Amino acid sequence: MRRLTPCLHCRRAAAAARVRFAAILTRSHSSTR
Repeated sequence: MRRLTPCLHCRRAAAAARVRFAAILTRSHSSTR
């Protein structure tokens, strides 16, 4: 059985989305606080 590994593009997109989401969270948190 092969491990389910998303293509490089998908991984890249997921990483970018995670970073963007984290940035938004930190920004909103800092602004709220």
